Amino acid sequence: MEKIPTLHWATAAVVRRLRRRAGLSQGQLAGLAGLSEDYISGMERGIQCGSLTAIMHIASALRMGAAELVHLIEAEMAAGPRPPGRRAGKPPRREGE
Repeated sequence: MEKIPTLHWATAAVVRRLRRRAGLSQGQLAGLAGLSEDYISGMERGIQCGSLTAIMHIASALRMGAAELVHLIEAEMAAGPRPPGRRAGKPPRREGE
């Protein structure tokens, strides 16, 4: 099966935008969705696009239907998303933290 190059970036942009709109940190969204903060961070950095199960949990945490979340990701793909900026995702941990 061939990868869809823009899927990761579109997922990153949509999840980040919706999380920020909801006023949630990555950790808060992760907790509400039953996922790890690293998983959410990876999605927002475009490293992974998330399983169907994760999409279902994220949508529920954001109080929306999974179909609506997927529709927003499709619309973002159609708009030609770009790779997330270098500052996307959680910052690296500093020594001693």
